[in-house]
Amino acid sequence: MRIRVVVPITSLSEADLEDRRRRLSKEALPTTEIEFVSVKKGPITIESFYEDELAAIDLLENVKKAEEDGVDAVIIWCSCLLYTSPSPRDLSTSRMPSSA
Repeated sequence: MRIRVVVPITSLSEADLEDRRRRLSKEALPTTEIEFVSVKKGPITIESFYEDELAAIDLLENVKKAEEDGVDAVIIWCSCLLYTSPSPRDLSTSRMPSSA
């Protein structure tokens, strides 16, 4: 199986991407190939719906390219405040949809 992980923010270094690849690889089967790509155009972080929209264009282009490349699955991996809580101060509730 071939999985491409798309990171929709531009602030992660190559070391950060490698750390995420290493952590995800621990959970995958040995035969699973995991690739990481980061968007080239987009916000540094996603902390608002506006930044979410800024990330969408390059993110969707990366997903389309993954399909063209024959990738079996795409994971969108972002540690973004927009999807973790309504406010950085309020960690008791989440905006992440239950289907995500």
